[in-house]
Amino acid sequence: MQLALNHLLVVGLADDALVRTVWQREASIKGSSIYAFGFGNLQGSIGYIESDRNPLLHVPSIPTIPYESELVTITGTDELGLELGVRAFLEKNLTNGIIAATGWKRGTATLLDRDPLPAAFDLPEGLPTTLSNLRLVGVTQASEDEYRGVLADTGLSPESIWRGKYYADGVWDGAGIKASFFDYAAGLHRRAYGNTVWYATFESSQAASSVAGKIAAAAKLMARGAGWSGNLPPFASGDTILGDVAIPGSLELACAGSTLVMTSRLAIANTP
Repeated sequence: MQLALNHLLVVGLADDALVRTVWQREASIKGSSIYAFGFGNLQGSIGYIESDRNPLLHVPSIPTIPYESELVTITGTDELGLELGVRAFLEKNLTNGIIAATGWKRGTATLLDRDPLPAAFDLPEGLPTTLSNLRLVGVTQASEDEYRGVLADTGLSPESIWRGKYYADGVWDGAGIKASFFDYAAGLHRRAYGNTVWYATFESSQAASSVAGKIAAAAKLMARGAGWSGNLPPFASGDTILGDVAIPGSLELACAGSTLVMTSRLAIANTP
């Protein structure tokens, strides 16, 4: 119960019993090889970080969760890879991503291959540290499926995509099923889009400007001033009985030189 009711940082190699219990199924590590969805088959000293809701809280023996607890799992193909993951988390706030030491190789190609971050990677300088009353608590490295989504909508692929996750005290405190949609969207999972800044950099300011309107159209945003704005769609069906709402928050898009910045703010009961 203690593990369920607290935020967890789990650090260990892939054969560690707790790592095997709590991590998701988007990656598989066998010896010095790792397959990670959206990154492909990689070999070498590689660190892997993923985050999600704490699965130990979401079990039949706890019928109503009192609040949400989050889990960050850091693992790797070997001790050097594990060290790279720990350093990326502590020094760069990376909560979802894959980092490789020099000399890594790619195994069998997949349809969604994306290179891992180098050990000495840098975050984009313009990623904000605050979002209104929220503070930056995690950064996600986008996987190849996200790049392909932008390519499908615009005809161009960004050079890099990052996502910042923002948090204020109380945001994860909603209880029970009616808070579950919000708690997930506000959480640390790589697909949890609430209270985030999507930061996509293109090869030039002209390229970013040329695709901004297409991304706005895909997100159903309207032109306002120098940018675009609109609403987040319902989490699922809009069924308020299950805790959904018709408009869970706002979405804004702006062009800053060669970078498109899309800001998502949740605006329902859990937000302070």
